[in-house]
Amino acid sequence: MSLKNILLATFFLLGMIGCGPVTIYDHKENISEPWTYTRPVRFDYTIKDIDVPYELVVTVSHSQAFQHKNIYVNATTIFPDGSKTTHPLSLQLTNEAGDWAGKCSSNDCDAAITMSSGAYYKSAGKYALIFDQYSRRDSLEGITALAMKITKSQ
Repeated sequence: MSLKNILLATFFLLGMIGCGPVTIYDHKENISEPWTYTRPVRFDYTIKDIDVPYELVVTVSHSQAFQHKNIYVNATTIFPDGSKTTHPLSLQLTNEAGDWAGKCSSNDCDAAITMSSGAYYKSAGKYALIFDQYSRRDSLEGITALAMKITKSQ
């Protein structure tokens, strides 16, 4: 194999490794405990390209001492035109065996939960996604942060 072909193959492989999902938003909001009904978590982001699908992943950070398998939230989306929709969601923190679904180290766990996969936005502009704690208890001990990551699907 010639040096030219080796260099071309190397650059091609490096280009393939470097290609991954394009992140358009990645933000984490810490929650001072306990998380109560009166303290929503808000993420503001901008969508510019409506011709591609997106992945939306929320990551729930919690302690291993958290006493529930899931948390209930109301997820409100505010659209660029000011309209909004609200949907109740159950964010599952354990797997079928009852073990923490996320990555855990020492006392902390991060559970990445796909909210939407291959979703298209109808219009470009500024959006907000607001999570209101909606569990049976007004105060949840052990939830330490929520993170939102939006990437363009491949």
